[in-house]
Amino acid sequence: MELERRFHSILWNAVRVFLYATVGSSLLFIAFLIFFMTGGLFLFQEGSAIYQLLVLLKGEGSLWLLLFLFLLSLLSSLVVGVVSGLASGRKLKQDLESFSWATEKYARGDLDYRIPINGNDEFAELARQFNKMAERFEGQVGSL
Repeated sequence: MELERRFHSILWNAVRVFLYATVGSSLLFIAFLIFFMTGGLFLFQEGSAIYQLLVLLKGEGSLWLLLFLFLLSLLSSLVVGVVSGLASGRKLKQDLESFSWATEKYARGDLDYRIPINGNDEFAELARQFNKMAERFEGQVGSL
């Protein structure tokens, strides 16, 4: 229970980071939109497709469509941010829990315990190194 409580905040920190990135990108989109809708059109030549799209969006009827599309993209970004944050946070939490569990078992004298290696990331490399260390230490203790 204590271990679960310790790593619970890691999951929500990952979700929070992804949400900050999502909201930040949405705010950046709003800033660009306001810039272009209030006279930033001079950056594009009149014949370009971007300029023509922006001219169409400046119409009165298109403003509601633009607002709807923005809210739809914001909602989808938030969903992607939450799902991505939960997935990466859960993976990080599981990896850290396995290391914590291994060190607790090792501290109690269970020298034959090894961390299961999943994947090929930095945590897997750390698990390999921990397992090598545990194997050497177990061999040294056994030779005494």
